[in-house]
Amino acid sequence: MGGGIVSIPFAYAVAGIAVGFSIQCIVITAIWISCVLYLETRTILKCNTTFSVIANLCLGSISGIILNMLLVFAVFGIMALYMILFSEIAISLVGSSYDKDHFLSKKTFYVCFLSLLISPIIVRKRI
Repeated sequence: MGGGIVSIPFAYAVAGIAVGFSIQCIVITAIWISCVLYLETRTILKCNTTFSVIANLCLGSISGIILNMLLVFAVFGIMALYMILFSEIAISLVGSSYDKDHFLSKKTFYVCFLSLLISPIIVRKRI
């Protein structure tokens, strides 16, 4: 299971059905255009190359940095969404019995707690 199984229903619940459906249509269109452009680029370059080779041919050596920054942005977005979802679930389970000013009813506490909890896993990985 991927992040979509949690993030898409959550996004629909927060934004509403009309906005969620519109965003989904925009994403589908963007994916379609990206696939068409990728296949046309492979045809123009007359090769069977990967994204990194095409990016290097089109953008030069800076392409590696750009592709890695896009991956960092995407992973950060998914992690932030999971942390916010975790905080809302934790508040509904634990924080609902406390008043609004208590730290156990704040999203910030749970996001920071989860960040500290997963930090050993992140630090072990080599950058």
